[in-house]
Amino acid sequence: MIRLFLVGGFDTASMALAALVWWLAQHPEDCERLRQNPALIDATSEDAVRFSSPATYLRREVTEEVELGGTQLRAGDQVLVCFGAANRDPAKFADPDAILLDRKPNVHVGFGAGHHRCVGSFIAKLEMRVALEGILKRYKGLALDETQPVRYSPGLNQGIIALPLILTKAD
Repeated sequence: MIRLFLVGGFDTASMALAALVWWLAQHPEDCERLRQNPALIDATSEDAVRFSSPATYLRREVTEEVELGGTQLRAGDQVLVCFGAANRDPAKFADPDAILLDRKPNVHVGFGAGHHRCVGSFIAKLEMRVALEGILKRYKGLALDETQPVRYSPGLNQGIIALPLILTKAD
């Protein structure tokens, strides 16, 4: 718990923001739409969290005997709940492999849910809004630098950890 409070959102928020910038670098029409309508930034950031799902699984201990998907589980068994896939479920989300600037409703589990919801989710969304506002104001052009690879985390959280960009400064 201490780790979660001290460093929980460092990499997850930056990975969600990196995924959003990666998307915008490939979809300049969305970038321009956000510049023209900054009120969409919060919904866009929310969908970036759904799209990227930096924290995609949790370890849990079974508390009582249950059958799940044809597998019998006993109390004390360890399970890995891979909830990140739910955020790309085509039965739940139209065009699940895209970031939609105005997706509504957007009931995803990128921040968890219920009493397991990320305590820092509102800070993460604020960080993403402030960063994206600054990027859109400072740069008129975002493009992927095709000479360098995009690098992904091999660790506990999944997402972009190096995003080579070519930035064109605004006038």
